[in-house]
Amino acid sequence: THEPSLDAPSHHWRWQDLERAIELTTELVHGKDADHRVLVLKHPRLAPRVATTNNILAAVQCVLPGERTSPHRHTPAAVRLVLEGAGGGTFVDGVRCDMHSGDFIVTPNWTWHCHENDSGGPVTWVDILDVPLVRAANAVFGDMGPVAEYPQVPKGARFRYPWTDTVKRLEQAPAENGAKTVRYVDPLSRGPVLATLDAAVMEIAGGLATRLVRTSASQLCVVIEGS
Repeated sequence: THEPSLDAPSHHWRWQDLERAIELTTELVHGKDADHRVLVLKHPRLAPRVATTNNILAAVQCVLPGERTSPHRHTPAAVRLVLEGAGGGTFVDGVRCDMHSGDFIVTPNWTWHCHENDSGGPVTWVDILDVPLVRAANAVFGDMGPVAEYPQVPKGARFRYPWTDTVKRLEQAPAENGAKTVRYVDPLSRGPVLATLDAAVMEIAGGLATRLVRTSASQLCVVIEGS
C-alpha cells in the first residue's frame, strides 16, 4: 500500500460530556474499588480493542481528598497531564511529583508509582499510556506492592514538568505559522520523555490556524486552556 491504514479516524471527547461521568465515578466508586477510579477513552472504531488510538490508551482519573492508591508497576509506560488540581502528588520510585493544574508527569515503564491526594479538593488528570503498543508485543504485565525498597533513581532524572515553567518557555518561544511549540525533553537522553511517547505543548494565537500536516504517528490532543 502507498497510504497508511486509517482504521481509526479522529475522534472527539468533549469535556462537558466527560465531566459529569467523572463526577458519577466519585459518587459511586469508593473504598478499594477507588484505587483505580478511571474513565477509559475507548475509540468506538477500535473495538473490541481497548485503545484510544492504535498505539495509545488514555483515561481520565480522579483521586479525592484523603485517598491514596496502592503502589504498583507495569511494563507499559505512562505520562499524566493534570486537568484540575491544587495539591496531591504522584510518587515515581518514591519521588514525589506535586500535581497542579497543567503539570506534566512521566512514569517510565516498570517504575513503582502511586497517587496521593493530601489537598482539600479533587485532583483529576489524563493518563496516557503505550498499552496497545506493548500489548502488540505480548508484553503487558505488572506487579503490586508493597514495595520493600525503591530502586535508586538515576542522577538527573526528571519526572515532573510544572505548568508554570512550561508557560514561561511558551512566552519565550518563537511563533511559527501562528503557533508556539514547547517540547517536553528527557534531560538524560535529550530526546522524547519516553522511548514510546513524545509530548509537546502548543499555543495557537486567536483567529489563526496551524499549517496542515499529516503523520503516520498516533496523536492525542488535550486542551489545557482556551475556548
